[in-house]
Amino acid sequence: MNVARRAEGSRADVMRVALVGVGYWGSKLLRNLVNVVGLERTVVVDNNLKALQNAYETYPGITTYLTIDDALMDDSIGAFIIASQASSHHWMACKVLEAGMHVMIEKPLASSVAEAADIARLGDEHGLTVMVGHTFLFSPRVEFLTDLVRERRSLGDLHYMTSSRLNLGLFRNDANVIWDLGPHDFSIIFNLLDETPQTMQTAARSILGDGTPDVAFVNMTFPSGLIATVSLSWMSPRKERRMILVGDQGMIHFDDAEAEEPIRIFDKGIQKPTEDPFGSPTRVAYRHGDTVVPYVDNHEPLNRQIVAFLQSIRTGRDHVSNGHFGVQVVAALEAADMSWRQGGAAVSVSSGLEPVS
Repeated sequence: MNVARRAEGSRADVMRVALVGVGYWGSKLLRNLVNVVGLERTVVVDNNLKALQNAYETYPGITTYLTIDDALMDDSIGAFIIASQASSHHWMACKVLEAGMHVMIEKPLASSVAEAADIARLGDEHGLTVMVGHTFLFSPRVEFLTDLVRERRSLGDLHYMTSSRLNLGLFRNDANVIWDLGPHDFSIIFNLLDETPQTMQTAARSILGDGTPDVAFVNMTFPSGLIATVSLSWMSPRKERRMILVGDQGMIHFDDAEAEEPIRIFDKGIQKPTEDPFGSPTRVAYRHGDTVVPYVDNHEPLNRQIVAFLQSIRTGRDHVSNGHFGVQVVAALEAADMSWRQGGAAVSVSSGLEPVS
């Protein structure tokens, strides 16, 4: 382990943590940060004076700064959480890492593969924790689902999966629907499967007509032969956070918008056709078994994410949403974005640029 990092770990329980950006998502992070480390160890950075005043009025006792440079001069701060617009993630994260401080960056890690790789490399070189805010990876529901898939329980060998993340809004002017909603589903799928895709093929449309896609359908192929599809939309009559996984032994329906029974495991499937003694194929036989609804705790993922970030700083151990994982998600986003711009051509994730022949 890097010597500087080991020394940093010894003061992880007393250092202060600075949150950069207290907008819509930053305010949620602030609530959880205060809950985890307390008021005196919480620092807020925002160039909007009114936002700083609102944060202090809500949480009296926190420290506030108008610029990240001001916060970097504060020796009591050992880690930063960046919740600003994605276009600022790269330069802010690099500045923090070069100053020798740990960093958690909201999704996506950066606006391009090159920028994301730069952040991950700096973290490695300086022996510092880099975490990406793929919040759903810290959801007990997603963790339970991941265990089912990886241990081949209930599903057996997975054939394919679909995912839907739909809502009416929030429309953004700094990102299209792929870069806004895609990181959630991509990160969950890549972690579930423990592999990243080879190709992305996207059909997208700007319903508002401003050239920014507000609905997209993304198809993925994986090295193992698995296929997955993700539907993303800011133009849907109802909120939907749903996944369907189909294996050779069973099927799973995961509805994260469902409060009481988010995961349903179906003992359903088919028996593949076989030949009868006369050489004719038999009809497909359908299997209908029990439906199991497991109980899963629903502790707040944001809280657990911050705790995991601080634990990684303290112990020096890696975590599920590290910088390199963040680079893989950005590579997939870049390829999916390039695909719709090329009329729906399949794009290789390895480069994120060249169409697949």
